[in-house]
Amino acid sequence: MTAGKPMRVRGIAFDGGEGIRDVQFSTDGGQTWQAAKLGTELPQETSQLKASTRAGHQAASAWCVMCHSVDYINSQPPMPSAFWHAEVTKMVKVYGAPIPEDQVKLISEYLGTTYGTDQK
Repeated sequence: MTAGKPMRVRGIAFDGGEGIRDVQFSTDGGQTWQAAKLGTELPQETSQLKASTRAGHQAASAWCVMCHSVDYINSQPPMPSAFWHAEVTKMVKVYGAPIPEDQVKLISEYLGTTYGTDQK
């Protein structure tokens, strides 16, 4: 790294559907932070869950994409809400996902009806 010279920094940021407005990075283990110049945005279909007025859309957008890319969710085989309920419960109990208990059913039903076999 040379002071005053541009440096390319690459990474991934998740926005929960709100759009990325600011990214900061550290080159000294977090002692100081610098603003990054933002580059290209991903197409909506790869960066946001399918738009929906169904209960659970906001919860899935907030909680699922904390760990999973939208492409990962989109590429899953169509499964019923019961499957998704077991998966989301596993994320909480086995992997420690901080999803509130009252959101698990909402997320499961959203995934089952929007991406899965419960489509209406």
